Amino acid sequence: MKDLTTDTLQVPLGVDTKLAPRFMLRVAGISLQSLLEWQAPETMDRLSQITEHTNWLDHHTQPLVDQLEAAVPKMTDDALRNQLIKYKRDIFNNRFPKKRPPEFAGQIAADLIAEMQAWEAVYHSIVDLEQEAQAQYERELRHSRIRMQELAQDPYFLNGVVQTSQELYTKIQKYIETPVDEHSGRLRKVEYALSTVLTRTGAKTSPFSSFTLVGHGEWDEAGQESLASVQQYRSKLRINHTFVLRLFDGLLKRPEIRPLLTYRANRSSMVSNGQFRMMRRTDNPKRRPRVFRTSEAHVSLHYNPSIQTVLEKVQGAHGAMLSFEALLGELAGVGQREEIEKFLGQLIDLQILEPTAELVDQTTDILTDVQGWLAKWPVVIAGRVADKLHAVQEMIAAFETAAVEERRELLNRLTLQFEELYAEVGVEADGSRFAMLLYEDAMLPEPTRLPADEWQGMMQDLARLQELSPLFDVKYRLQSRLAQMFRQTYGEDGVCTRASELIQPLVAVNQEFFRAMVPEELHADLGIANEVENIRVLNELKVEFGRMISERLLSGEEVVLSAEDIDAFTSQIPQSIRNRPMAHDFFVQWQKRADGQSLLVLNQAYHGFLTFFTRFLDYAEGDEVQELRAYVESLFADTGAFAEVSGVYGFNANLREPLASRELVFPDLPQTWPEEQAPQTMRFHDLSWVYDKATDRVVLHHPEAGIVQTAFLGTLIPLMLPSLVRMVTNLFTNSLLPLNFHSFHEHTLSEEQRLQEVRVYPRVRMGQVVVSRQKWMVPRSQLIEREKKESEYEFFSRVHKWRTKLGLPSRVFIRFMPMTDAENPFAQMFESKEAEQANVDFTSFKPQYIDFESPLLVRLFGKIIGDTRFGMKIEEMLPDADGMFFKEQGRSHVTELTVELGKPGGRG
Repeated sequence: MKDLTTDTLQVPLGVDTKLAPRFMLRVAGISLQSLLEWQAPETMDRLSQITEHTNWLDHHTQPLVDQLEAAVPKMTDDALRNQLIKYKRDIFNNRFPKKRPPEFAGQIAADLIAEMQAWEAVYHSIVDLEQEAQAQYERELRHSRIRMQELAQDPYFLNGVVQTSQELYTKIQKYIETPVDEHSGRLRKVEYALSTVLTRTGAKTSPFSSFTLVGHGEWDEAGQESLASVQQYRSKLRINHTFVLRLFDGLLKRPEIRPLLTYRANRSSMVSNGQFRMMRRTDNPKRRPRVFRTSEAHVSLHYNPSIQTVLEKVQGAHGAMLSFEALLGELAGVGQREEIEKFLGQLIDLQILEPTAELVDQTTDILTDVQGWLAKWPVVIAGRVADKLHAVQEMIAAFETAAVEERRELLNRLTLQFEELYAEVGVEADGSRFAMLLYEDAMLPEPTRLPADEWQGMMQDLARLQELSPLFDVKYRLQSRLAQMFRQTYGEDGVCTRASELIQPLVAVNQEFFRAMVPEELHADLGIANEVENIRVLNELKVEFGRMISERLLSGEEVVLSAEDIDAFTSQIPQSIRNRPMAHDFFVQWQKRADGQSLLVLNQAYHGFLTFFTRFLDYAEGDEVQELRAYVESLFADTGAFAEVSGVYGFNANLREPLASRELVFPDLPQTWPEEQAPQTMRFHDLSWVYDKATDRVVLHHPEAGIVQTAFLGTLIPLMLPSLVRMVTNLFTNSLLPLNFHSFHEHTLSEEQRLQEVRVYPRVRMGQVVVSRQKWMVPRSQLIEREKKESEYEFFSRVHKWRTKLGLPSRVFIRFMPMTDAENPFAQMFESKEAEQANVDFTSFKPQYIDFESPLLVRLFGKIIGDTRFGMKIEEMLPDADGMFFKEQGRSHVTELTVELGKPGGRG
């Protein structure tokens, strides 16, 4: 099915919302049932009975105390009266009395004695159940550990662990080999890490490698469903380009290599008012280990005669480049050769001169590319490095088909080889000992087909939600803000021909709205640029929507947003905002209920334009890439020529062929594709800026192609992108769609309320789409913590009482959350300079699956609470095991689909 449109939705503007012709499928590497086998059902049965009996006591104790209080004055026997008073006090204090009810016969009514005996029977039952529960807990905890040992031997799981952490792999092997009854305290601690990684493999689909299997999907017009098998997968390995690029950069700096290179002037350089200006890109492996040379610094130097002489020689040469030796020859007579060599070395170190030797960003075989350069350099170090890289290539070839233990040995050898390579060229590693040296994608062997007719209604509901997204879109606001600044300087019909003139306004606008780009900061932009008409309208609509959703959330019932609810807001969105092209990649889970009805549970709604499809396009077969290319081009067909920004900047997780016929290239960034594969290029400095009234945006204009639309089609974290790439793409794309609607009410709470009160928010649904699961916001003061001398059973029992009191379901996802600005660790992001903001560690804020019926996961729950100081957001697990559509041999697998909806731009 090539196109699935929402014609019946009557989308505003009369423009069809397009469903991308393919989808992506991610399947958890181990079944969810494997995690459910860690549960302790007999213990839970006893605890449930204890809870039931305890509730009975809570309900009956005070009435019984009142009856005893009334009976005391009527007693004629003074000794028995005193005994009854003591009996009443024991009951009131929840203690088992010493005196027996029949001993009061003749002094109090028979029906009261019967109630006393009933209370004592329930009390005794609780004591007996507690003993049974503790005994069952010990047995079932032992069984859970045995099941964990068995599950930890799963080859899907171990293949992922080998690549993620050699240290953890070694500890897991020890844990598996040691009988449960012989586990030491140290091995017990391994359970925390093992529980975390196993639950990520079985309950989530976020990590790649064999932790999560990935497949392509097709829509089936005949309504048929066909699922790929997870029993066999194709392992696709790639070396981490970042480490290779650092090695190559070290080679280029070697004194014996430099004389063999050709140099050009820094491609970002310019001379203005006697100053030499350029962008210097440096590598920061400790703070930015995943990317290469994206740390930026704007450099301004006095354009002295020495620099001028060298640059004029280079720029006047054929091709505006000279070899090192030729440059020395051109400068002969200016000074001593050693002095000239030293000065040129300084210019190279400052990046005023840069080598023309570089590696193409989108190469699929970077090691062969490096070998090609090494073959051109007839020096000893090049030969030694070439030999070591040849050994690396052989080991990677062997790794793809190797068994788990062989992989461990190969990865150790690869790591040692890279340590030797780095030492050979004098490059300092980042201290992580080459973590993630290899990437593995585990691909399902065949496409999955899903019935188009079952998805049509759910896609219409997603499209309706997408129509609402401009209310929350920060990028739309900054686009209108820059448009206002442009009109004030150049006028509506003005043209800015020098890109540099608009860079500073771009920086200012991006910084102004930066805080509001964080999903948790839903209100951060409400006071910004309200004098701009489009921004004011969107802000007012956001406030009004927030008021409506807050009122409904406080009802406690599931919130269902009707088509009329949404249309009341979308109909007021300014026309120029609607004219902008829009696309979202929706990460969803399909729940197939027993009643035959389907729900689509929305996990995230990110910026689209196939951004999250690109990583796996290299594995596509047939005409899939051509179909997706036609789809994304169609979104821009009426608003200008589309040119993609495609670099990977060392992070090679989405290598692929071009998705657009044009590429926007920036002067100081490396070439993206090999010449034979590269699309038509548009150089950034050849374009001018103009104002587009139809979309109320500043846009790029090409002298031949006209208006140019662009997007960065990669999954890299935006903060790690070069700043100009990030700023430019912000002007032509939409933001993610925040789904944290509960924050509208959170924003109204005082700091004391956020730190002391538990808040419960019901599920929010739009038609068949659950846009927000039921959630509990639990401040740190209300979390349960394990006490120092508390046994594992005692903590398990207390957690059961705690979560029952809060009304939490058995299986949830938890995530630590700062509850106030004062405890928000992200605050530094908004105070520091933008270039320094990739320093925040988000790892501890990732969701963690918890099963409150599992002794092992309750242990983990207590451990992670003790390791942080923040409050917690808890969300229901939806869909649960019974509602998951993907099953292999009758066992459910957590499955997430990425589907894209795009809305083409219009001209009003």
